[in-house]
Order: sequence, then C-alpha cells, then structure tokens
Amino acid sequence: MKKLYGFKLNHVVTFLTALILLPNIVFSKKILVKLEKENIDNVKKNLSVQCGYSDVHEEVSCLEKLGYVELEIPDEADIEDVASSLSESGVDSVEEDVERYSYEAPGRESFSLIQSLWALDKIKVPQAWTITKGNENIVIAVLDSGVDMNHPAIKARIISPLNCITKKDDAYDDNGHGTHCMGSVAGISDMFSGAAPNCKIMPIKVLHDGKGFSSWIAQGIIYAVDNGADVISMSLGSQRISKVEEDAIRYARDNNVLIVAAAGNSNSDVPEWPASSKEVISVGATDVYDSKTDFSNFGITVDVAAPGEDIFSTVVGGGYGIKSGTSMAAPYVAALCALLKSMVEGITSEEIEQLVYNNTDYIGGWLNHGRINYAKTLEATCKKYGSVCLSIPADVGMVTGEDEDMMFAENVGYSTDDPSMFTRVLSKRIEKLGQVASVVAEHSVDKSMLAKNEIQIQAFVGNCESVDYDVFVYNWKKKVYERVECYIPVSTSKYVTILADVPLKDGYLSEEGIFKYQFSAIIPPKRKLFRKKMPESFELILDMLRIRV
Repeated sequence: MKKLYGFKLNHVVTFLTALILLPNIVFSKKILVKLEKENIDNVKKNLSVQCGYSDVHEEVSCLEKLGYVELEIPDEADIEDVASSLSESGVDSVEEDVERYSYEAPGRESFSLIQSLWALDKIKVPQAWTITKGNENIVIAVLDSGVDMNHPAIKARIISPLNCITKKDDAYDDNGHGTHCMGSVAGISDMFSGAAPNCKIMPIKVLHDGKGFSSWIAQGIIYAVDNGADVISMSLGSQRISKVEEDAIRYARDNNVLIVAAAGNSNSDVPEWPASSKEVISVGATDVYDSKTDFSNFGITVDVAAPGEDIFSTVVGGGYGIKSGTSMAAPYVAALCALLKSMVEGITSEEIEQLVYNNTDYIGGWLNHGRINYAKTLEATCKKYGSVCLSIPADVGMVTGEDEDMMFAENVGYSTDDPSMFTRVLSKRIEKLGQVASVVAEHSVDKSMLAKNEIQIQAFVGNCESVDYDVFVYNWKKKVYERVECYIPVSTSKYVTILADVPLKDGYLSEEGIFKYQFSAIIPPKRKLFRKKMPESFELILDMLRIRV
C-alpha cells in the first residue's frame, strides 16, 4: 500500500477513485481531506462524496461547508504518505480523525445532599440571579454524550437536538455524562437548578460511551452555529490538535458564537484540545476550598476555573447525582456567558471574555485568571452597559416586635452596590414564635429610569427552615404599608434570593420619588401544627437589599 501512496497523482479524484475501486481492502480508518475551494464541487460530482446528514436533517450543514470531505482508507495506510501523495493535487491538508474523550474524574461513592450543593454558592450564582436568570431566547449548545430527553429538570429546556453519529435527532445519552453537564447549565426543578435556568439547551451528541472524533465535534459546532446557538459548551478533548476542529471553532467565532471547553483531567500543564485553542475559554476545576482539584490541568492554556469536584446535577433516569471533573466545571462558565448574552443584546464574544476574565476571584497562579464570580461579572456588566438599573437603599431602619405591633429601632447599615462584597444589612435573633424582624428601606427613584411601571425588590437572606419572608410597600397617600409578596423558602441552600415584582400603584412613590418598603421575617405561630420543625429561635441574616427598575 505504501507504494501506491507514493505515486504523484495529478488530481485528488484519481487518487480517491483508485482507493474506492481497490478490491478486498477493509476501509476502516477515516481521514479528513481539506480541499482548495475550486476542487470541492468537482470532487463531489465525480465521487459523490457524502458528508451530509440523512433525510431527517437535509438542512443541517456538514463539513463540506468548511471545505472538508470525510473518507475511509485502508487501516494499514500511512497518513503522511497519503498527505504527500495529495500535496500537488489541489488538497490543502489531510488529517486523521482525532479521538476525543469526556473529562469525567472519579468522584466520591457516598455524599450528602447539603455537601453537594456548594458550587452555586461558591461562584455567587444566587446573588447574580437578582439581575437575571437568563433569557429563553438564548441557547446553550452542549456537545457531549447526549441527554436524557425525558428528565423532568431538562425536557422543557431542550431545543433542536442532534446526534452527530447517527445524523438524526435521537440525542440519547448512553453514559450519563451529557445529562449531568446539561443540568448544570440550565436544568430546573423543585429541588434543583442549573446556573442559567431560563435559557434553552441544544443537546448535540458527539460522544458514544465517552469517546468521539474531531469530525463529529466539528459537525456539532457547525450545526450549533447554523441553528441558533449563542454559546457552546464542550466537556471533552485529548492532547492532539485537530485542524478541522480549529476551522469549526473559527466558523463559530466568525458568527459570534462563544465556545467554552474543559481543560482536561491529567493534572498536567500539557495543552489539551480543543480547550487550548486561542478562541476557546479553557476551564480548570476547583474544590469546595477554592483549591485546584488533584486532577485538573493547569498552566498558561487554562483561562479560568469553576467548581468541578462532587458536583450535584441531573443523571439519566430522572434522578440526581454527583460527578467530578473539568467536565463539570465547563458548564458553569458556559452558563455565565449565556447570562451575559441575556443581558446585553449584540454583545460580542470578545467582550464576554473580558468581562469573565476581569471579574474572577484570585485563587493562585496556576491559571491565567481566576475562579469565576457570577455576581461580580453581572454587576460589572450592568455598570458597563447600563442594561439594568440597580439601587441600594438611601436609608435603612430596623423593626422588631410581635406580629404587626412593631416598633422602629435605630438606623442600621446597608449593602454595598458590589454584590461580591455584600455587607451585613441586618443580623437579628428572633426568640419566640410570632416575633418579627424587619428592615425598612427607602430609595430615591428617578422616574425617567423606569423601563416599565414596576420595581423589583431584591433581598439575599440566610435560609432558615419554617421562616416566612414578607414584603410590604408603603402607600404614601394611604399612609400604610401594603403587603405585596410572601415567600416561603423550599431551597436547601445556605442562602436564598427573594425577588418581589411590585407594580407601581398610585401612592407607591412619593411626590419626591421616594420608594419605601419593609422586608420582614417571621415564624408564623398559627401554622405550628403544620410544620415538622419549629425553631425556638432563629437569626435573620440579610446580606443584600436593593431595587431594580
């Protein structure tokens, strides 16, 4: 066979036709041939080279869009000899289809639910949700092992699935890796939430049993771009670079689609691809202590880090479980990028990268930037683009008492406008049932800044079982507080975010534009029989209070 490949063929068609006509040869090695533009149509016409999809997806782009054809050659063929034979035949490059693998690392066999809910709090996702939880028009494509299409936390978020192996829309998950990653991105249920729960997920299967090829991944990128994805997340790779992947990444970048990829689990500074591409955000993994995990790659090709050890998310079969790896870290960065896309229409990939990089938390010199911080990044976006108007109170007072018989107390502090540096607004211990702890706040509102006739009150409070939170708005004309929201936490997180959307009724703004409200916490005595646990006392912790107009 080497003798055959040593010939100098005048045209790529002659070479490829010779291969096709050879008898008794097993064609098991796939190569990717990039042709000069003028040869593409000629090759397709003469050999009917098929790299498109089945009739189910005739509209889906294939590698020919980037000038590539996929061909099988004899297993014993030498790729360098093939490339040499085609060097004068209108061929730009020849490469073997590079293998890629998922980046899942061994995790603990046993865990508690509370221990595994650390990730979102660490990167300050709940605080960021006071600004946005995403937009359903923003799509995150996840190139992975597929998805459990019927998982209750995921099925409503799915859009335009594709299996790049079968070329059909059966993006089933054969090992659970993809389902876990997609839950972290945008899953949502009564007991669980991904980091961008209002965004859509585009599942693209490019791995089978944890293994795939660069041609599948490149086709998945092209499909994602052509079908409306805004961000692409890839928790896979290996130490071999692939030209077809690089061209697909460039295609995505040219269409303002941002790509995020896991850095790898080799505990090494050896670059792994596609994460090491200059046009991809490379993500390492941290543990609950903000240290590099013992498996995460490091070095100059790792851009940022995110939680990647003992991550709680969705699993095949409709349940939940933990996994570890840089695979688990990359979805959090992809979701952050999707939130930025949700906030600023037309924001570029370059602008998103800088916002993410410039607002990380320093965790050591093992990577280029730091560990992502959702709240800091979204707040910086607000300040830069003015897409959201946030206001901290002009005045804050504390109220305590029994039920509605409350007495005003001395003035207390209020939160800084930087949510990554929250100051304590209030820490008040409630000693018996029916006792209330409240904060009264005033904001000066510029009526011209009201995008709609509504104000959103945002509070970030310490969670406490059996405590209800109420929001009252002061009616300046009636001179009374009117209840507008009651919130009963069901989350197991250490903190909960409370959002109260208040339509601006007549009287809710004073003539001077002052908006006044009361945020209260109470253990309701009348519900004692209906609660499993009733604390004898609790501490109301309020770490952020502000409004959004």
